[in-house]
Amino acid sequence: MRPARLPPGVNDTPDAADAYRTVAGPGRARFEVRGSEFIGHVRPARTVDEAEGFVEAVRAEHAVATHNVPAYRVRADPLRECASDDGEPTNSAGKPALNVLQQEETENVVAVVTRYYGGTNLGVGGLARAYSRAVKGAVDDAGVHSVERAGVCVSISPLRCRSFEQDKERFR
Repeated sequence: MRPARLPPGVNDTPDAADAYRTVAGPGRARFEVRGSEFIGHVRPARTVDEAEGFVEAVRAEHAVATHNVPAYRVRADPLRECASDDGEPTNSAGKPALNVLQQEETENVVAVVTRYYGGTNLGVGGLARAYSRAVKGAVDDAGVHSVERAGVCVSISPLRCRSFEQDKERFR
């Protein structure tokens, strides 16, 4: 049996855009700095809605926490990155959390760092180090792996197009 030929203009050679790094599953890290408790949470997220849903779930679980700082990187063509300081001083929490995800070269990943204030101010530098450490610890706990994107070439009759459009989301 001969392998099927690809239509003109379709390339079957994978390139760098066909693969990405992400966390292998959920991860968590917990530690204290001068009385404040930090809890880093990470998990894979394939869509912005999935990432924001995880952020809301962590906020609900830790509703009495002083801060729940989110950061995510989701390939939504183009890559969408988001981070928030959630009331911490500007660029002391969200940006350091996002920087870890960027340095790890991960995509389709969401992180939330929960902080329970312990009564001692840590300063911008201390906060940045703590938020970075929480995300790095959670990423290390989850593990990182490479994922290859796979393309599919489908030929269908015009009569089946509507059904195909309705069903294709199940296979994403």
